[in-house]
Amino acid sequence: MSRRSLYQVVGSNINCYRKQRGFTQEQLSQLSLVDRSYLARLERGRANPSIKVLCYLAQALGIPFPELVRVGRKKLVISRLHF
Repeated sequence: MSRRSLYQVVGSNINCYRKQRGFTQEQLSQLSLVDRSYLARLERGRANPSIKVLCYLAQALGIPFPELVRVGRKKLVISRLHF
């Protein structure tokens, strides 16, 4: 898998979970402390997120970190992550 396609998978996962939660990019940005324009670039697969940023997003979305980097799932399985 190329870097580009991995970024796109991560971005698509972030976007999907964000929409499932009913969050706007601005709301997720505030919850995760990730800049909104950076979040938009992540969702488009145009940015290389650090593990720290992915952890902030996973926590804000209430999902386990590995869900953000999961490839090829057919159905999203939602579970709450408690820190």
